[in-house]
Amino acid sequence: MWVGMYSMGATDYEPWQAYMLYGGGGDDSKNQNNQFKTSVIDTIVAEVQNVPGDDRCVLLLGYEKQMTAMFNNVNPGLARRFKVEEAFKFENFTDDELLKILELKLKDQDLGATDPAKNVAIGLLSRLRNRPNFGNGGEVENLLSKAKEQCLARRSKLPPNQRPRNMIFEPQDFDKDFNRAANAQQNLAKLFEDIVGHEEIVNKLADYQKIAQNCVELGRKPRERVPTNFVFTGPPGTGKTAIARKMGQVYYDMGVLASAEVIECSASDLVGQYVGQTGPKTRKIFEKAVGKVIFIDEAYRLAEGHFAQEAVDELVTLLTDEAYKGKIIVILAGYDQGMKRLMTVNTGLSSRFPEWIAFHNMKPKDCINIVVKELKKEKVVVLGLEDEESPEYSQMLTVIALLVNLPDWGNARDMMTLSAQIVRQALLSKIPSGTSLLLSGSDAIACALDMLQQRRARAQVQPKVKKTLALPQMQNTPTPPTPPSTGVGTGTSAQQPNAPNAPPPPPPASRGRGRGAAPQDASAPGGRGGFQQQRRNVEPGPPESLRRATPVVASPAASSRALTPALPNGQNTLSRDPGVSDEIWAQLQEARRRAEEEDRRKREELNALHKKLQKAKGKVEAQRRRAEELARQAAQEQEEARNKQLENQRRQAEENERRLRAERERIAELQRRAQQAENERKRKEQAVQQKLRQMGVCVAGFQWISTGNGYRCAGGAHFVSSQQLGM
Repeated sequence: MWVGMYSMGATDYEPWQAYMLYGGGGDDSKNQNNQFKTSVIDTIVAEVQNVPGDDRCVLLLGYEKQMTAMFNNVNPGLARRFKVEEAFKFENFTDDELLKILELKLKDQDLGATDPAKNVAIGLLSRLRNRPNFGNGGEVENLLSKAKEQCLARRSKLPPNQRPRNMIFEPQDFDKDFNRAANAQQNLAKLFEDIVGHEEIVNKLADYQKIAQNCVELGRKPRERVPTNFVFTGPPGTGKTAIARKMGQVYYDMGVLASAEVIECSASDLVGQYVGQTGPKTRKIFEKAVGKVIFIDEAYRLAEGHFAQEAVDELVTLLTDEAYKGKIIVILAGYDQGMKRLMTVNTGLSSRFPEWIAFHNMKPKDCINIVVKELKKEKVVVLGLEDEESPEYSQMLTVIALLVNLPDWGNARDMMTLSAQIVRQALLSKIPSGTSLLLSGSDAIACALDMLQQRRARAQVQPKVKKTLALPQMQNTPTPPTPPSTGVGTGTSAQQPNAPNAPPPPPPASRGRGRGAAPQDASAPGGRGGFQQQRRNVEPGPPESLRRATPVVASPAASSRALTPALPNGQNTLSRDPGVSDEIWAQLQEARRRAEEEDRRKREELNALHKKLQKAKGKVEAQRRRAEELARQAAQEQEEARNKQLENQRRQAEENERRLRAERERIAELQRRAQQAENERKRKEQAVQQKLRQMGVCVAGFQWISTGNGYRCAGGAHFVSSQQLGM
């Protein structure tokens, strides 16, 4: 809070949020140049003259940043009348002051709270203070309102006789998960249970949580002892984004952040389109992320473009700004070389990101674990895939190991794609097993082999390379060794094909040079003659020894079957560079032999897998036909059993119907007889009543009521026995 005071007097004038007179402190130039607001400021400057004896007091209230911007950009006379350097500054309340406010509000509202509950409330307010526009006393009132609702809900679950008369707040009333710091280790394990192959990273985060908990116990601030800026590097699909999305919850459980939210953005969200736009754009994202995690994916792109330098410079400035330092978790993610290049854009950037977490390519076993987890989510069971001793597991491990060595390997991302293909195959086969679908291991391996074949086809597409004359091709016919010439001439007459101790000559120029190439001139400097003169006219390339020894191949497959020239004695060998010792040459030939042997072994392994796949497909098809036949037989047997059961039920129903019909007829007969007896009784009763009326015993004419041995009139004074009635 910032307050500018002019003078004391009898009349007070107190404009709140005075910075609204200058566009509200925003970046909208149209709003800042509003002529009506300018007129208000000009009027204030004209009316407030700082004359002794004025009977008015003018207070300008607002936030410090916006108020300073207003005084720096409006009528200069305003700053002379309201001295900025003498303004009253109201800082955020400390934890002790917030506790006093909480206790006063509890007392005013006849409420109470236990000491642990007060500690939880102050801890929650301390985290909220990291967010922009913290409300101080207003936040305490909001917290109490929320606590009342939760306390009433908690009390409603208690029996009436156990409810205390006064409302006493417990820790769970202020924060349902108030004990998250004590349970941080268990929460961390549960949070990362779906992450495979990153135990080291999870252990490092567990250490950070332990440091934060110890800081709290010792009365220190955790955000000053745990790192808040990270760089995630690694190949695609290794879990950089997945772990970054969980960092918010990790640091929220530590008590460092006010929210577990993670704000994701890219380099394009920070970089503007014209000069001067990048800085405010980057700052606005940081203002939005205060108290949260900001994750910048593919951050190496900040080293590219015309305005990327401005974004990096602004990022370096914001990371040390007190308004953001320790209040935001900043994560930059990207490929290793790109992130290293980014750190060279600004020398201060590397020092602000001391924590580098490297994500490596996943191991084949971890990849299989990912596939198994995804299949379990889809309720698909692949036979043998969970048993490390099974041949299906071993074959799948081999195929994934081949996938890992491809240049476009996508780690977990590729395993998610493979899992989706296996699920589609399971839906096509449709072999039910309870609530899940069964799929043979060979079918799952076939899906992996299909992916391997497609990825290899992509890898064989070579980029177009500009051809230069500096890389000569290896010749296909041998050239007899030529000793160095000692005479002067064109070089043709000086050749000695049969010299016994001459070193191997350099290979001739590339075939692309044409057929009329000039021979070597022994008289030229260096013993090269015309060939050296030709090399002056071409672009510089790799070292000469590499140019002579490196064959040009058309595809990865051809590289394993490089052709060698045939010598007159029938041996196959490559031309040997001058100066290469016999030991090095032997090592080179042995390495070449091992490479060809490895290539042959891989081809044989793939062929064997292909044969196994075809055989397994045949078995699966036979098993599928057998399963369909068994299902048809079972369905037929079930139909027969069902028909028999229905027939038995029909017979039982008919028997029950006959029994119930007989019972119904019996009851009907009883009813008929009872009705006849009742009719006879009523007839006799009517005859008796008629006879009694005719006798005239009761002159009042009352109704006669049977008493067992006779009848008495309803008035009770007259009685006629059954003998008198002749009954």
